[in-house]
Amino acid sequence: MDPKTLPPRTIIMGMTEHEGTFRPSDWAERLQASIATYGIQSSGSLQNCMSTAGVQRMPSFSPRIRIRFQDGVKCVVVDRELWDINPSGYEFLLNFAKENRLKVVEDWAVETRTPAV
Repeated sequence: MDPKTLPPRTIIMGMTEHEGTFRPSDWAERLQASIATYGIQSSGSLQNCMSTAGVQRMPSFSPRIRIRFQDGVKCVVVDRELWDINPSGYEFLLNFAKENRLKVVEDWAVETRTPAV
């Protein structure tokens, strides 16, 4: 895969090629978590985390992978920058979509952001 030919964003839609809704309903959250990193936290006050022998780990999700709804369909939006940081993670996401016959949309629109005031 040549990163120069990748679109700015790739949208993996929770809709199969046959127009069916992809299941399970939390597929996007599972997919996002599959390439999260887990850091060790020393605080014992953390909720909803994994604990192993007293060590707690909290997931850190990449800002380059986002969940959103488009036309009522749950989607995972993958930014091209993920390729620079984690090429195997990027390929994993696209292979997941291909293996599960999910619709994939290349988003070539240039996003313009207004500066924070």
